[in-house]
Amino acid sequence: MLRRTNLVVVIPAACWTCFDLRNRAAIIKAEKSARLVLIVSVVLAMCGVVVADELHVPSEYGTIQAAIDDSNDGDTVIVADGTYTGTGNYNINFGGKAITVRSTDPCDPAVVAANLIF
Repeated sequence: MLRRTNLVVVIPAACWTCFDLRNRAAIIKAEKSARLVLIVSVVLAMCGVVVADELHVPSEYGTIQAAIDDSNDGDTVIVADGTYTGTGNYNINFGGKAITVRSTDPCDPAVVAANLIF
């Protein structure tokens, strides 16, 4: 007949300390990784925010062409109500840029009609 005995394992305190240190190291490593992911996410988000600008004619630029020349892909050139004549306001060259040129209120037909380019 087999006899059952209770087996008691005593783990020295030094081993618990080692176990604790390994867990702390893993936690610290995870925290550093999380911080890195957060920093990279914030930087990427900021890059997306500062990409597009609005360039206003005639308050910031004297001609439509001047605003287009100073624009970058994704920018919007906003042309105020008025009549635009002379060099830089007709035969406009977008220079291959992916930009938008619009009036101050492109959804209002009266505003669009008030912008004349000769």
